[in-house]
Amino acid sequence: MDCRERRREDVRDDRLASGLDDQCAGRDGRGDQLSKSDHVEHLEHLQRAAVAALTGDLLAVEEMREAFDRRRKIMASMLNAIDGVHCALPDGAFYCFPDVSGLLGRPLGGRVATSSSELAEVLLETIQIAVVPGEAFGAPGFFRLSYALGDDDLVEGLERLAALVVTG
Repeated sequence: MDCRERRREDVRDDRLASGLDDQCAGRDGRGDQLSKSDHVEHLEHLQRAAVAALTGDLLAVEEMREAFDRRRKIMASMLNAIDGVHCALPDGAFYCFPDVSGLLGRPLGGRVATSSSELAEVLLETIQIAVVPGEAFGAPGFFRLSYALGDDDLVEGLERLAALVVTG
């Protein structure tokens, strides 16, 4: 199935792109009253956007898919090369969720983290890497690390993490 077919399948409710819904009045983000014509104008823009999404050029979409696939593989590979870190290759997210329990209890940046939450603080304060601790997801000993950034920044950040682990 190509990208265009997937996009069509993703359209859940054709009323979303239809001007037939009778939305008589509402409020905008400032709390001001909106008229029916405001809604119709908004829906017309939405209709044009929907048509463009379903019929437009998909080159940029494919380029981004390839970029995220490349970053996904780079991040998982670089994380797995770090002693004490184990990372499964994600199937379709914008982040990796490595097991970092092998880093807990070890000196890193002059501190010893006993949880992934403490480890997240150490990484942010010592090497300026932001992660979301696994405790936020009910998964202590893990953290979430996004690869929604440029390749060079991704590699630089993971090299800083690897160097921190090596030097303790």
